[in-house]
Amino acid sequence: MKKIVKSIFVLTIIGLCILCLEAKAASANLTVSSNNVTEGESFTATIQVNSAAAWHAVLTSSGPVTGCSINEVGDSGTGKDTDKTFTATCTTTGTGTITLTLSGDVSTYNASTHKIEKTNLSGSVTVDVTEKPAPSPSPSTSPSPSTAPTTSPSTKPKDDSGNGKTNKKSTNNKVKDITVNGKSATKVDDTHYTMIVDNGTSSATIKAVLEDSKAKATGTGTKPLKVGENTFEIVVTSESGSKNTIRLVITRKESRTLEDLEEALKDSSDTIELVVTEDSKLTKEDLDKIKESNKIVELNKFDKNNELEYSWEINGQGLDSYEELEIGLLDTHPNKEEIEKLAKSTDGIFVTTKQTGAFPTGTKLKLNVGDKYQDGDKVIVYYYDEETGKLKVVEEEIKVKNGYITFATEKGSDYYITEVEEEDTLEADVTESNNGKFIIIIIICAISLGLLGAIIIALKSKKDKPSVETKAPESNETSEILTPAEEEAVTPVEEEPIAPVEEEPISPRFEQQPTTPTETVSDEDKPDYSQYI
Repeated sequence: MKKIVKSIFVLTIIGLCILCLEAKAASANLTVSSNNVTEGESFTATIQVNSAAAWHAVLTSSGPVTGCSINEVGDSGTGKDTDKTFTATCTTTGTGTITLTLSGDVSTYNASTHKIEKTNLSGSVTVDVTEKPAPSPSPSTSPSPSTAPTTSPSTKPKDDSGNGKTNKKSTNNKVKDITVNGKSATKVDDTHYTMIVDNGTSSATIKAVLEDSKAKATGTGTKPLKVGENTFEIVVTSESGSKNTIRLVITRKESRTLEDLEEALKDSSDTIELVVTEDSKLTKEDLDKIKESNKIVELNKFDKNNELEYSWEINGQGLDSYEELEIGLLDTHPNKEEIEKLAKSTDGIFVTTKQTGAFPTGTKLKLNVGDKYQDGDKVIVYYYDEETGKLKVVEEEIKVKNGYITFATEKGSDYYITEVEEEDTLEADVTESNNGKFIIIIIICAISLGLLGAIIIALKSKKDKPSVETKAPESNETSEILTPAEEEAVTPVEEEPIAPVEEEPISPRFEQQPTTPTETVSDEDKPDYSQYI
């Protein structure tokens, strides 16, 4: 009993620890190095991001201050939560009160709900700026006589020919190319470039290739990327000082799609998640890449509310036979009436795949059934065989977890999901996957029947075994050797009343018995067998 109580206590502590870990949410706070400074003095503002997979931290300021701003966008790059610190050096420009404001948001991924949970940031800090104390007066000195400046004759710059003419500076402030992480951005016009990167790209290294080597560009370098649109300005200044501002928009996808498959398979993670649509399709070439990578690829289809509707799991290690995989599920079910007849009006879910042939080896479907069943419910998945017109059991007793069930798929067609478990409720065949269970059951039944039969025979033999009595033969009877058949015929029946029967001649088997050749037996001395007939 003590061991049971101890085990329950340990499991309770572990459960509470897990709940505490899951409850940990991303956050951020704003601090300053000092809340009281003097005019002209500087202080540091710090944003501390805690337990966040992605962040957009913004610091703004008001009052007599300059340089006091932060705008940081990025993520951990691994999907895991991390801590980040961002600082800004603030310089006061006068007296009064400075107000620093924190805004933006931080996000973390919830594995249980498959959602990105975002937390908005807010908060403010004030800093009081007082007048700087006046310096102590220094002793005065008599002014020295001023000296009139001497001027030298102006000299005009000469051109390369030395003819004394002024050189004309270049006004070229255009770019040849703008690259992001080594790839050329798309040019919309002379002042507008765009680029789309996958969800796994958390930063962008921007470079500008200028037409004039004497021109200079600002706004380039490595920049953090948030999910969605990121706008950057690149200013090109010519030798003459004319400026050209170029707008670069980099869009970071909200998630990876099939287009990012090849890039995603290069990740160190063993499981790759991609977002798909109803019209998405994995080609044989895509499946070849997955097989070569030995990774697990999850193809997630979300609904309009950003809820995971269903997901296909492809395991590269188990891929042996495949052609392609159509992702979508159909809203119509061509075999619904036949299935309803076989299901005998039981309540269930119909699922029809776009895929009509065989699925790639080991393909699994994760399906949202939360609207129909609750967590902990057990369901059965049937497959409708169009050739036989019957339902076949795919998998039994699948437990609903977090609103989803997962089962293996072999052929594309109609699937039927229900809670019914009684054998005689559905007209269904058992698939090959369940043959092993029935073989084991048959073997167990056969062994049990064999043992039962042996026990019955043993008991019957013990009960029917005749008792053996030794009786000396009477003096007036002649001994006679009997065959086994005769012994069986003359075996006395225990305590059974003998019904009167009509006299019949002695059985031929007794007439054929050999007689002793040296002695003639009279009728009176012959054994009386009538009592055994």
